[in-house]
Formats: sequence, structure tokens, C-alpha cells
Amino acid sequence: KPKSLGNGLVTPSNFAEKTFTAVSDTSYNVPLMNGYSSSNLVGILPTGEKFVTLLQFYPTGATDSLNGATIDTAEIRMIVNYRMLAPAQPIQFDVFEVLQPFSEGTFTSDSLTTTTIGTTSIATKAFDDSMNYSQVVKALIDTSVARRWADDYLDTSKPNFYGFAIKALSTYGVIGFYPFNSLSATIPTLVIKFTRNGRSDSLYFTSGQDTYAGILPVPSPFADFEVRGGTGVHSKIKFDVGSLIKPLAERNPFPMVANATVTVTVDTTVSEYSGYSQDTLIAFLALPDSTDDYSNTSLFAYGLKKIDSLGQRTYEFTINAIAQSWLNNINKNEGLTIRWGAENSTREKVVFFSMSDAVKGPKLKIIYSEN
Repeated sequence: KPKSLGNGLVTPSNFAEKTFTAVSDTSYNVPLMNGYSSSNLVGILPTGEKFVTLLQFYPTGATDSLNGATIDTAEIRMIVNYRMLAPAQPIQFDVFEVLQPFSEGTFTSDSLTTTTIGTTSIATKAFDDSMNYSQVVKALIDTSVARRWADDYLDTSKPNFYGFAIKALSTYGVIGFYPFNSLSATIPTLVIKFTRNGRSDSLYFTSGQDTYAGILPVPSPFADFEVRGGTGVHSKIKFDVGSLIKPLAERNPFPMVANATVTVTVDTTVSEYSGYSQDTLIAFLALPDSTDDYSNTSLFAYGLKKIDSLGQRTYEFTINAIAQSWLNNINKNEGLTIRWGAENSTREKVVFFSMSDAVKGPKLKIIYSEN
């Protein structure tokens, strides 16, 4: 029968176990690049967070049909794929003009400024729907604005039209829409109905680029130890494992990690889950003085959710390779960076009990060889 540490390798008596409590934990904000995400977020939350989606529809050869035509209606259509704290009553969004060029490959959540988006609505009928999952929602765009969008392609002497911005009007929660990189049946669509030479017709534009900005109020109201999707709130925790690091002359061999598990406990009274996304966390090897440390290291572990009989929720990370790198002094122990798994597409907030809680604070258990 197999042993917990492997059958026929070493006997359990050669191993020791030690549990460490966190010596520091902190939360901070990292600007996110939300282009190419699986959902574009729009909304406002009571905590002051805002989400604004930017859309730029690309014209095609069919746009030539609008040359000399009268645009009768122009409509943006999007399909809901995410909801966060949204009530049953109608949710109202409005449409504004994007005043500056943007790229989904470089635009970050801190790129949005007061001059990026116009202040006058360009929708004759803004989004006003229940925003149920998989629902198609529509907004009528002022036909003069659609005319300028078409002329940007048809007449290069005309001013550039950079796109549409979707903003929430009220504190209704957060809605996510399928982006351009989704299946063809779900992507954003610009529908233009027009009349030319006495004949009516329609054009559908379904290619373009999109992104969204997740904006935090200043100062950011972080808990001691939390992560959030959409706005790039990460946490860093550190454990002092110095007692397992041998002096250089005694490292023959290094202590060998058989299992290293970090456990963090969720404060469910203040955490917020939508139910429309996987509740996965990711822990990365933290790097010194790095604001984008989650993307600068290949050492990481997924947090697996556990719920006990009393409903207490925890996440466990198996960090064998990370812990071994600390003990071998391959990487300086700067701790772990934790973030929400789908942080570019969802706005979950997970608050953890910090190190000040001796029982529920972060723990690191290492099982290691004493030889």
C-alpha cells in the first residue's frame, strides 16, 4: 500500500514537519491590461469601483455602401456573459465617444483619463435592460455619430473616430459582455440601416478591438489582505523559513521539500462572489520591488478551494518548487503574490483573515527531509 510520502523511497521517520505563520501580508493595486479578456466589464459598485468598456468597430469593404447614403438607424448589440451584484430591475448604461486612440494590446486600467472619453451621450436610447445572462442588449446610436464613424473610413480628410465607450449611469453592480475574440454568434455588433437611391438595406459590422478599464477610488479601500478581479488588487504574504535554511558549510545535502502547503482562510462576511466565474486563486513567487510580479515568474501554484462542515472556506496552495527554491537560496524569500485567477474578466473580491488572527491567519506547512 502506498505511503503518504511514497512507497519504497524513504521511510517517514526521515522526515520532519514544521508550520509557519505569516510575518507580513499586504494588498496593493497593479494596472491591468484587459484587452483580449473573455469579458468586457461595465458598471459601478457601492465601494466606488467603476468599469468602462471601450469598443472600436472596424469598417469593411461593405462600408462603401454608405457613401452618399442616408443612415436611418445605428445600433450597438452586445451579449451578457457575466453579472456581479446586479439587481433584477432594469440596468441603465450610456454610450459616449472615445476621444483618443487606444489599443487593446497596450491599454491598461490606469490609461483612462478625463480626456479619453467625451461627456455628452451619443445614444438616442441607451442600454436599459434586465441584463440577464445570455441576453442581447441594444443601444441606438445617434445617426450623425454613425455618419462620422463611416466617414472616417470613406473620407480621410474627415476627423478620426476612435470608438465607443460604454459607461454605467447608476450604482447597479457590474455586467460583462462577450468581446470580439469570442464566438461569432456572441461578439459585439454594429448594425447600420440605411437608404440609398431609394432602396433600404442593412450592414452588420462584427470585427474590431475592445478592452475595459477597472477604476479604483483614491485612496483605494483595501482590506489588510484581499484580492479583486478587474481592478488588479493583489496581495503579498511572507513566511520566515530561515530556520530551515542551513549555513553553506552544512548544506550537504539541502533540506528536501516533500510537501509545502499554504492555507489562507476567507472572511466570507465581506468577500463577494458572482457565481459566473471559477473561484480560483493563483500564488506566484514574489519578486523584489516588482509591481508586475505575477507575470515575471514561472513558479506558481493554483489555490484549491475547500469548505469545511461549518461552511468555512479556505484555499490551499501546494508550493513545493517555490519553497525548495527558498531553502536552496535560488530565489530570495520575498514571499508569495496572490491574485484572482480570472482577474481580467471578472470582478470577484476575496478578503482573507490576516496574520493578526492567530487561528485563521495564513499558514505554511512544510514536510521536509532532515538528511
